[in-house]
Amino acid sequence: MKQINSNTKSVKSKSPCQSVILTMYDIVKAHGGEIKVETVENNETIFKICLPE
Repeated sequence: MKQINSNTKSVKSKSPCQSVILTMYDIVKAHGGEIKVETVENNETIFKICLPE
């Protein structure tokens, strides 16, 4: 399983799905958290939202 940490800034998106993910990213970052994405090739993608206590 490969783990990817996103450290990119928001950009204009081309699809509604991208727009939702970018909005979610902005909200999580504003609260000091991060989103981790785990993906299994040709199988599944898991988004983990980590927020500070």
